[in-house]
Amino acid sequence: MICPTTAAGVATQLAAISNDIRLRLLFRLASGPQHVTRLAELVGAAATNVCQHLQLMRQAGLIESERKKLRVMYRVRPEILTPGSEGVLATIALGPYRLELRTDGEVSFRQSA
Repeated sequence: MICPTTAAGVATQLAAISNDIRLRLLFRLASGPQHVTRLAELVGAAATNVCQHLQLMRQAGLIESERKKLRVMYRVRPEILTPGSEGVLATIALGPYRLELRTDGEVSFRQSA
């Protein structure tokens, strides 16, 4: 059974990726760090809109940012990201669960062993 604190954290993280743009941003960031302008181009959204989505994802603990000169680079927090292999882009740890991002665009959600 999942404890209430863990359940609340996982629910917050899942809510943060329940939007199609945020899920696409997560896929892009799982491949490596990107800046807002590039992410906006990749997902086909306005940079201001992408900034708002990234802020929500950062507040949920999924991503972090780092200023590099004039740009802010975003990436999935390394402690929750496991690079994938053989058709898996990456696996994201969400408390006791794992979100698997596949190279074919599919997503699977499972409880960790």
